[in-house]
Amino acid sequence: MICRDYRTRLDLLEDYLEGRLSGSDQAQLSEHLSRCEPCAQALAAAQLATQVLREARLLHAPEPSPGFAQRVTARLRVEQQAIADFWRSLEVFARRVSWAAAALLLVLGGYLWTLDQPAHQQRAQQETAEVQEIFPEPYQRPTNQEEVLLSLTSNGTGR
Repeated sequence: MICRDYRTRLDLLEDYLEGRLSGSDQAQLSEHLSRCEPCAQALAAAQLATQVLREARLLHAPEPSPGFAQRVTARLRVEQQAIADFWRSLEVFARRVSWAAAALLLVLGGYLWTLDQPAHQQRAQQETAEVQEIFPEPYQRPTNQEEVLLSLTSNGTGR
């Protein structure tokens, strides 16, 4: 628990521990710590945590070796290029599959259409035969009015 004066200024305690405060700020905080028990306890807890971390060597991370950033950046580029190559090859494969599928559909459609053609031709021949049975002579246009009247009054045999 920390007092109201320094609750929002916890960074001052950290700077005090690290010795980064200016002389006047350090003197003012030292005076406050001598009067305020909650802040003194918070400082003691922070000192203990810092000491434990230093002993565990977790407070100071080791420095990276020279060229570390360049090696990591180069490795990232290689991995990103590998990923891009994978997707590019997958895209090429998908295009080829789609073209092959389109060609297969065209061939299959043409084959099915040719299978249906004899049935159409047979039906057309049958219909032509039926029409020829009903109308044995081809239709001829009447040349004058008398032929029109004659065709209307006849029974289909020309009489």
